[in-house]
Amino acid sequence: MQAATLLRANPGPLSLGIFTLLLVQPVMAVNPIIDSNPIERSIELAQNESKETWTLGLGAAWVPRYEGGDDYEFRPVPLIGYSGAGRFSLGIGGLRYNLSSNGAFEFGPTLGYSRGRKENDGALLSGVGEIDGGVDVGFYAQGKIAAWTLQANVIRGVGSAPEGTRVRLGIDHGNELGKDDQLLVGASLTWTDDKYTHAFFGINDAQSLNSGLPIYSAGAGIKSFGANVDWVHSFSPAWFTTFGVSVKRLTGDAADSPIVAEETAFGVSAIVAFRF
Repeated sequence: MQAATLLRANPGPLSLGIFTLLLVQPVMAVNPIIDSNPIERSIELAQNESKETWTLGLGAAWVPRYEGGDDYEFRPVPLIGYSGAGRFSLGIGGLRYNLSSNGAFEFGPTLGYSRGRKENDGALLSGVGEIDGGVDVGFYAQGKIAAWTLQANVIRGVGSAPEGTRVRLGIDHGNELGKDDQLLVGASLTWTDDKYTHAFFGINDAQSLNSGLPIYSAGAGIKSFGANVDWVHSFSPAWFTTFGVSVKRLTGDAADSPIVAEETAFGVSAIVAFRF
């Protein structure tokens, strides 16, 4: 069924969410360069979870051109989000369905889109070929204890290269700085299986011949760990901004890859948004 047909047949939050996801996710997708979880958590702090809320916004992020690269660029970060008392939510990371009736704990399936990688993203990538972006399916769990939030995401690419699995574990703490300001401080680590790690960081025989890089086999393990600080400021009940700073460190086989020019990456993001 086409997205437009679905929207006409059932113009509710689910169909509108899927329609929006199909339209904007290829642009919105920022993984793995930008960790979308802290951005989404900062937006959650600004939203009223007790009622249906749509959020529209636009921002930018200053990040490496590829994971492991040392050249940085600005990327647009459009935002179309939905949250509320229902089961479905939509954000930068994609579409989620909450199977839990416990307000302090959520879990359920996810649907999203991940960026690939271009050869021209960095000099070390010349000759290694391109990695297509594609659809992700997964499962998420999120638990809240006072101001603390624990997160787990399991994601697998479907019908795209690479079809590997990533697992992200995260923790963050939300701090009230006043009536209009909130601060989110968090940390995370990401594990990837051998298929995903080798696709992004390994060098096979053909790639070695084309690029001049040594053959390199990258296996499963903890790919990276990171930390973030995000500030949310509300100008009015409708308008708010988020500003985030993050750092990520590659580790294990990923860090030792011949295509990695810099193991530590920094990122800055800012979004202006309107909620209704």
